[in-house]
Amino acid sequence: MIKQFSDKIDSYLKEKKHKEEQEKLLSLITAAKNEMQSIALGFNEVHDHDLTEYYIYQKRAAELKYMHLLKLYRESEFQNPNIFLETKITS
Repeated sequence: MIKQFSDKIDSYLKEKKHKEEQEKLLSLITAAKNEMQSIALGFNEVHDHDLTEYYIYQKRAAELKYMHLLKLYRESEFQNPNIFLETKITS
């Protein structure tokens, strides 16, 4: 009886931690998506050559970050296929 109760508590805590990790990763993916969109807007507004170059590097870095986070999500046990539909990026 005590063992069953202990197992239920352990299961609950693992599930809670799992959900928190999933939410954190989804939050990072959303932030990376927003960062890419912000950079794209800035890129479209600049007319200075140096700033254009800056935004090109920033855009590439943000894309790599976003792709890395999606890869982590895909390889994780969360496996929510809707994440790829919800995170479309427009340049």
